[in-house]
Amino acid sequence: MSEHRVAGKTELAVMGESVTLDRAQLVIGDIDQEMDSVAAQMSYFGELWAQAEQEDIAADAHYRAWRAAKGEELLQANEKLAEWKVAQAIESSPKFATIKDRLALGRRNVIALRAHYEAFRTKASILQSKGAMKRAEFEATGMSTRREGRAGALEAARGDRTEIVRATFKGKRGE
Repeated sequence: MSEHRVAGKTELAVMGESVTLDRAQLVIGDIDQEMDSVAAQMSYFGELWAQAEQEDIAADAHYRAWRAAKGEELLQANEKLAEWKVAQAIESSPKFATIKDRLALGRRNVIALRAHYEAFRTKASILQSKGAMKRAEFEATGMSTRREGRAGALEAARGDRTEIVRATFKGKRGE
């Protein structure tokens, strides 16, 4: 996964308002590297999925407009053509196959990106379970988690020393 995909931004216009999707905000930074970027990766592939959906809809609209114009052109040349002959003439056009190929590619992109996004959703769930198992393991062995790490150990040691000093001078007020 390139850094650009994780740290990138996307500008959108939704209902007339500018919206910035900043994937860097989704990076946590102080956990396992694999866990750290999964939300940003999901955002990136979600954006790609949305773009593929948009392109698929646009390709379909282009096809429908072309088909309607081609049908009208055929009927203007011969008003008495049967509907099946118009359909046959349209579908035998070289441009028909080209347009249908673009439609198929658009659908493929949508399906592939949706599957990839869902795979990241599954990965996020698995990483969540992995994190829970690590926390349980740390608790069972008496170890601290990475987040507590050195700072937590230093604070505990300071607390122990404070108690030792208090016990040493307990009841000896200035003597």
